[in-house]
Amino acid sequence: MGKFPAPWGADIHYKEFLTWRLEVGADWRLKLVVRNAAEAGIGERQVSGSPILHRLTLGYITLVLLMHEQFRQHVESLHPRFEALLQCPPFSFVDLPKQMPKSGIYLFSEAGRDLYVGRTNNIRARLQQHCRAGSSHNSAPFAFRLAREARNVVRASYKPEGSRGNLLQDPHFLLAFTEAKARLRAMHIRVVEEGNPLRQALLEMYVAVSLEAPYNDFDNH
Repeated sequence: MGKFPAPWGADIHYKEFLTWRLEVGADWRLKLVVRNAAEAGIGERQVSGSPILHRLTLGYITLVLLMHEQFRQHVESLHPRFEALLQCPPFSFVDLPKQMPKSGIYLFSEAGRDLYVGRTNNIRARLQQHCRAGSSHNSAPFAFRLAREARNVVRASYKPEGSRGNLLQDPHFLLAFTEAKARLRAMHIRVVEEGNPLRQALLEMYVAVSLEAPYNDFDNH
């Protein structure tokens, strides 16, 4: 069992703070009935949800229950990295800092709106791929998606007539793609270091979901 900082000042173990039991509800989903120690004075809480993961927030406390220990350790690292990303002073592509993390997560924002999150083992090179005027659709997927939106061709097609290569034969679409890459070069960028590939993948999803980044999706093809 781990420890957490309690809002009243003392660090105590989960098992010393609460007892809990699992019940099967009428809808066949597990319910977690949590009873906290008397000194907490918070009262009983009941949470319905997945039998794999239950997250309960009581004031400043977030307990993650029913989770594999190794996975829990990865998950617990996400929010501090997320906060570090948001605290990163924003810069633009034309003003790339001389010093930046080698690998990790990057975030594109525009006019105060967080738009797109990516992960890479070479942040500087990946940002160059996104923003260079000569980058292809494979190297600049965010710009390509912006171009699709600008030309109202939002649905991907795997037929020759609607493929990426076919779209780039259209001079109007090619112009929209070029303009989208120029738009990226003017956006605010934030980065945070994360070298572990598993935590990097989890962090990308965590940031995208937390910020509701509209140009990230995790659909399969």
